Amino acid sequence: MFAYVLLALDGSRIAAAAIPAALEMSNQFQAPLVILRVVRPREPSDGRLGLAGPDLRREYDSRRSQAEGYLESLKQGLESLAPRVEVLVKDGDPAAVILETARQLESPLIVMTARGKSSSRKRVALGDVARTVLEGAAGPVLLVGDHARDRLADEALSGSLAAGSAG
Repeated sequence: MFAYVLLALDGSRIAAAAIPAALEMSNQFQAPLVILRVVRPREPSDGRLGLAGPDLRREYDSRRSQAEGYLESLKQGLESLAPRVEVLVKDGDPAAVILETARQLESPLIVMTARGKSSSRKRVALGDVARTVLEGAAGPVLLVGDHARDRLADEALSGSLAAGSAG
């Protein structure tokens, strides 16, 4: 039914809660799991950082390197649990990049949490990225809600998913 499962992560514990659902869908449909992490470049006018020029570039390079390392580590831990695992690190606006990546894949199921690390208001049911993806996606989107977030994130990050799947 789905040629790919596109798992959108932002590197947070919150987003990691979507990993078990993405693995389950990948296995159910024997579809490759494509894990996407979007790094948003900061604008030179972003005064909150107090960075400019080369410092801004170093800060971006550091965030991108962290994203690449995180996904490679995650890939190694998940390769035995899914038919195939691919990782992508892209630059830009998270929602726009998620939607564009989904358009480039054949019949993907997008899996993500309803809120990510940038959602500061805990009472909001959907974060801005999830809302934009849900509204703009041409295909299905599976959102993992808060009710499962803490337990699933703990399992995904502690490696108990691999231990539970092996036995």
